[in-house]
Amino acid sequence: MHKGVRLLYRRKNVFAYVSDCEISFRGRTVRAKGFLDTGNRLYDRETEAPVVICSKSVAFELSDNLRVKLGGKPLKIATAAGTDEITVFKIDSLKIYRGDKANIFNNVLLGVAKTAFRDGGYDLILHSEMIGGTPC
Repeated sequence: MHKGVRLLYRRKNVFAYVSDCEISFRGRTVRAKGFLDTGNRLYDRETEAPVVICSKSVAFELSDNLRVKLGGKPLKIATAAGTDEITVFKIDSLKIYRGDKANIFNNVLLGVAKTAFRDGGYDLILHSEMIGGTPC
């Protein structure tokens, strides 16, 4: 019983940081749930754009062939386990909804995760700069 209560409180805290989002790219719009990760400080050094991480399912909804149609490029990242590389691409816009109001971000790169997210409650890991809805 005690573990169940802890799990419910943990889920409540996680879902406080989950928002409805829309990603627009080359005429396509995909709806997804975004988790605001205060620890995501990932930027592309060339463009200085923040990087939002998406699940593979979101990337495939935007396009069937990640590198060719999405125009992706590799980006080296530092992780807790060392370094890795993900594919990132420039999207047209990212809308993050708080109730019925949307904050629109235009200078954002989307990085495709290599593995599935642990919790099935979200498809995007939003950048920490998106706290409070300050557009990028």
